[in-house]
Amino acid sequence: MFATSLSDFAVLTAESGEAALAMLEEATDIAVLVTDMRMPGMNGEELLRVAKERHPDVIRMVVTAHQDVGPILRAINEGLVARYIIKPWERAELVQILRWACEAWTFGRDSAALHRRLLETERLATLGSIAALLVHDLRQPLMSLLVNIEHLRDLGKHLPELRDALDAVKLPAAHSEQLSQLVDDLSPTTDDLKSAALHLSNLIDGLRDLGRPNPVGSSHTVDPLPIVRHAMAVCQELAIKTRASIDYEGPQLLPRVRISATELMQVLINLVANATQAIAARGVPNGRVSIQARTDDGMLEFQVTDTGIGMNRETLDRIGTPFFTTRPEGTGLGIAQCQRLIGIAGGRLKIDSEQGIGTTVTILLPTAA
Repeated sequence: MFATSLSDFAVLTAESGEAALAMLEEATDIAVLVTDMRMPGMNGEELLRVAKERHPDVIRMVVTAHQDVGPILRAINEGLVARYIIKPWERAELVQILRWACEAWTFGRDSAALHRRLLETERLATLGSIAALLVHDLRQPLMSLLVNIEHLRDLGKHLPELRDALDAVKLPAAHSEQLSQLVDDLSPTTDDLKSAALHLSNLIDGLRDLGRPNPVGSSHTVDPLPIVRHAMAVCQELAIKTRASIDYEGPQLLPRVRISATELMQVLINLVANATQAIAARGVPNGRVSIQARTDDGMLEFQVTDTGIGMNRETLDRIGTPFFTTRPEGTGLGIAQCQRLIGIAGGRLKIDSEQGIGTTVTILLPTAA
């Protein structure tokens, strides 16, 4: 039957999560479970966890407000839901989603592999819709950040006057030295802030195109060395917390590569951050993250090597699969995104790892002619 309205579905309603679970136990042909997230007693997340464990073939969906971003991402990452329906929902949209869910459930009876692929694809689409909702909300604080960074840059133009004023005031030596250091740090700190804010702006712009196919081979070219240095600076605080060091080994002049600055920065920050987190997971002080670069036959090779916890063969085989993660707070999308961006640029990404020894990620990118 081709469903055109909600009345075309056989619908059972339950007044609580416990009652819904009881219905699932009694019936064998329930295709879709739709729940709210905030409910008295058993909440939506608890209901979804139990339903996933006891009735994994049932298509699970949630109707909720987009403000509940944390639970949404957690549930998607853990495979608790196939689709989020954001309030306020449209009746026609809900009918279409329910029709898809019933078809996916029917296919799942015939092919478990097809069932998993349908759900994985839908989860990716759901992330895209959530991203689109967040773009507008992120824009306003970002614009405020950029405006205030420009104010700091204007202040930096008057550093000589600030220096003269500081020298004219008699202060304790320790205070004078501290203020002098702050004055000296103003311009480079402001430049780092602006680079980070512009990178964030470009990422937000990219969210609008999430899920759209891009042509292979980038028309952008970029000098990679400033981006390497910025990625190291961004991850430096994380490295300090884990008592690790980050260093670069390679030429001080590198050829331009065929990838946008935003995409290369996204890849390098992901990889360096992952490396420092792997060192933290190992729990051994004085860990090291090394970024090495060399050119070979029209390609620029980066290697990001860490002395972290490493991965066993099973984990290594699954790394890069969307939503697969070894960290409770992870999304399982970082490496998958790196692979996608490097592939679009016409490059390659390879991961080698040994448990208890560390991991090396190798990136090959085409250089500009």
